[in-house]
Amino acid sequence: MWNYVQMENGKWYLIDLTWDDQDSIPKLFHDFFLAGSATVDENFGHRTMNESHLIDAKYSAVGVPALDTKAYSSIEYLITFRNEDGSTFSARHYQAGDKVSVPTLDNYDKVGKRHTFDGWAVKDTTTVIEIPAVTGDAVYDPVFSVTDIRYTITFKDVDGTVISSKNDYLYHESVIVPTGFIAITWSPEVPAAIEQDLTITATRSIKAEGQDVTTRSAGTDLLFSATEMSTIKGTTGTLKIYLSSGSVLFDNTAKQTLAGDQTLTLEEKSFAILRSSVQSALKNAVVYSITFGSNNSVFETGKATVSVDFTPRSGQDESNIMLYYVDGDKITEVPSTYADGKLTFTTNHFSTYAIQIPQETPDMIKLIQENWILIAILLFAVIGMALSYRFG
Repeated sequence: MWNYVQMENGKWYLIDLTWDDQDSIPKLFHDFFLAGSATVDENFGHRTMNESHLIDAKYSAVGVPALDTKAYSSIEYLITFRNEDGSTFSARHYQAGDKVSVPTLDNYDKVGKRHTFDGWAVKDTTTVIEIPAVTGDAVYDPVFSVTDIRYTITFKDVDGTVISSKNDYLYHESVIVPTGFIAITWSPEVPAAIEQDLTITATRSIKAEGQDVTTRSAGTDLLFSATEMSTIKGTTGTLKIYLSSGSVLFDNTAKQTLAGDQTLTLEEKSFAILRSSVQSALKNAVVYSITFGSNNSVFETGKATVSVDFTPRSGQDESNIMLYYVDGDKITEVPSTYADGKLTFTTNHFSTYAIQIPQETPDMIKLIQENWILIAILLFAVIGMALSYRFG
């Protein structure tokens, strides 16, 4: 298909974009009507370009520009940018003097090394240059700087407290695991060698701090092995156990009565586990169960201070919180304190406990004080109706 095209020199040329009307034999005749030439229906498809496209004045009203008789240079140069492996990243043709559109490559990490793209160098060299204007064909290779990746490994206790953090590990270096614990379990497991940044959190930890022992669990229970309990009982201080539902603090006397291979459990239970008589007495109470194995529910000596997580329902007064020890059909009130979302009490008996906030009896004086305007309006209305009835 032949077209009028104005080139960058401002002159007009006939360009065959399909390249199908050249010197091939037999010739292909795919000329199209061009305003300002002698191409008409009788010539269409029967003559070559130089035979039929003759400028005349037949369509001069259209204002067709005169054709330039000089050939237009079509010399182009190929500029190629390659990948590190020598394959082509991009390739494009340019005219002499053109400014090159320079691509960039992404940085990447590989086997403990960080590869940072610095720029382009002439093929088979490594010196980064500024890509010049086009003067001929050219090939450019990427240049990357390579550095060691430094990895960070952070260890946290069950409650999120950072135990240790190291930010300069190299690839496949051995991990330094925190020490000083009687026992500790990690999640995820500590890798044999480093391949990525990691935060490793304890799901269970037992640690002596002086003569006191602190233990933590991410769940509502914690199992003590016989060996662990023997080590714990070798200290003379307290044993504090943090669970997801609260905490228990044993004094040393109570601690010495504990046996190993036992599990401490502190968890909220369904209200339905209470007997019907207790349910009637403690409507909508929150129920907790506290146990330590099967043989350590009662301490003949020593005490345990229990703190359970508890949030009053909307509209309930925390100053009215009541705690009850539940034993079958029998309930016994237990002294307790409430602060910062925790109900705390001391006991030597692990069992079932119920937390209740009794429904308040309306304070009539307070009710009158808060609604005196409404009461006054109603009173006047009643008096008015009475007078109207009497004298009306």
